[in-house]
Amino acid sequence: MEKEAIAKIVGLMMMSRDFTHLAHLRSKGAGAYAEHMALGGFYDAIVDLADGLAEAVQGKYGILDIEIPPMKGDLEDVIGALRTHVTMIENLCKKCDTSWIDNMVQEVETLYYSTIYKLENLK
Repeated sequence: MEKEAIAKIVGLMMMSRDFTHLAHLRSKGAGAYAEHMALGGFYDAIVDLADGLAEAVQGKYGILDIEIPPMKGDLEDVIGALRTHVTMIENLCKKCDTSWIDNMVQEVETLYYSTIYKLENLK
């Protein structure tokens, strides 16, 4: 059902927030400042996006049963982890009709992919 899939998406977003915050605090080496800033921007922005998505869905379906899944990814491969996280979100979106919140979901995907771009190219 759509409600459960979106609750999982919000939980994944919260897990990504925690993951990127840890990676942000561990930034070191060449390009550390750019990585530190890109990850800081991600975890700041993902909170507002998760909150907005959850509130919109709860307005339609009622309170979500959100669980934050265990951390997924290697802190030494932040880009790979973020790609995994956004792919999981995209796969969950395929299981439900998100047309009424497509703009919100696209903002979430945009944040992931723009952060990946920054991590890959702004060193």
